[in-house]
Amino acid sequence: MKLFMGLVVVSALMASPSLAASYKFTIKNETDVTVTQVKIRGGKMIGSSEVPASSSRDVTVELPDGTCVSDIRMLTSDGWGDDMKFDFCRFDTLTIS
Repeated sequence: MKLFMGLVVVSALMASPSLAASYKFTIKNETDVTVTQVKIRGGKMIGSSEVPASSSRDVTVELPDGTCVSDIRMLTSDGWGDDMKFDFCRFDTLTIS
């Protein structure tokens, strides 16, 4: 019985969690309103996603390993929202104009 329990514990410790890939990119806001929120479907934004009008912010996104393309939803201070697909493997700047 002790051997069995030992194997269960070792197996649990050796289980590898799902890997995540981190992508650094720039959100460039060329509008006159603040981007208040950026949501990444299937991933997460590290740090603040707020980008004031006429400015830019460097951010990091974590996506499941092997995933490059994700849906992005942006919300602005005037209530506007937009959805788009973004390829984090090919591009490093998202320009909002």
